[in-house]
Amino acid sequence: MITQIINSDIFKGPYKHIAFAINTEGINDGGFAGQVASRYAPSFLDTGKRQLGEMVTAIAGDRVFYGIVCHSPIYLNGWENAPEIITTCIDKISINEPIAAVLMGSGEIGRDSGSNVIANLKAIHQSKKSIALYTFEYDPQQIFEILNERIVDVTEFCPLANQDDRVVLVFNRIKRGLGDKEASLMGVKIYSPFKNEVYEGVHVGFAVDGLEFESTVNAHDNTFGSWAKRYGLTASELRALIERNAPK
Repeated sequence: MITQIINSDIFKGPYKHIAFAINTEGINDGGFAGQVASRYAPSFLDTGKRQLGEMVTAIAGDRVFYGIVCHSPIYLNGWENAPEIITTCIDKISINEPIAAVLMGSGEIGRDSGSNVIANLKAIHQSKKSIALYTFEYDPQQIFEILNERIVDVTEFCPLANQDDRVVLVFNRIKRGLGDKEASLMGVKIYSPFKNEVYEGVHVGFAVDGLEFESTVNAHDNTFGSWAKRYGLTASELRALIERNAPK
């Protein structure tokens, strides 16, 4: 599981074991794999053709690099099986000390080739190993919220929604305040996903405990009421739908 979230250069960190993604074609001259190849382990530049689920290891000084073959650049859905592969391969690393891992598929190359970054993040967290996650794309608070979320598709309960304009509720814990005054609240984000990607598209967020106020304001004068109207609901009906699906 992820025990640390670090927004800095993984190469400057203290960890001796580093996991990252490589592709089935074996040419890893870009992204994080390209950095590993150019700075530490040239053997990653061309690992030869590989099968999904394989792992390529290279030792460079006092560090060991683990290239997880979890995507294919020649197929449209080349990252489709990546989450399961990531969890399985990390768990196969036979050491009893923390492993540093980058957020696989989160760079420009990964996103452009169809990586589901959130699924990969959760796959890393599902590992039995202690993981120090390095990422510049998300701060620790965002990672905390993503890893503690619940996703519910409520399209069928919204009269004006359909499969081309779905309604998805994403519940997660939100930290507010500092020190002794820090509190964990249940938040909800209402998404209209784009191309079936939950985190792509328009969305708005609220605190679940604040819905009583949100649902009593005139629907034409507030954000919550406007979103309810968009889906063919009253503000009270949208509030009830959210509260019915919120984690207890």
